[in-house]
Amino acid sequence: MTQKKGKIDKLTSPSPTKINWKISSNIITRFAHNVLVQLMDTEVKMMFFELKPEIKLDATTEPLKEVDSDCVASVIIPAEKIAKLIEILQQQLDHYNSQKQPH
Repeated sequence: MTQKKGKIDKLTSPSPTKINWKISSNIITRFAHNVLVQLMDTEVKMMFFELKPEIKLDATTEPLKEVDSDCVASVIIPAEKIAKLIEILQQQLDHYNSQKQPH
């Protein structure tokens, strides 16, 4: 099992202990179309779902009334870390959007 190391925006608070972030090459990356957020006492639970629509080859068939969406990950985050998570996500979105702008 090999592991990748890289720069990761951190949600952790400053600590005198160095953290070696290890990401296994065996980890499965899944696509998430939807996210459900559940508030708990002191945590926030985030569940990520991947849509599994049927493939229609005939345009004359009736539209689907429902599709399956499989939960591919469920993560619990301490509530006090959510503000930092939102800040990091916003920074990444801003960077992404700036790259898409014509120069």
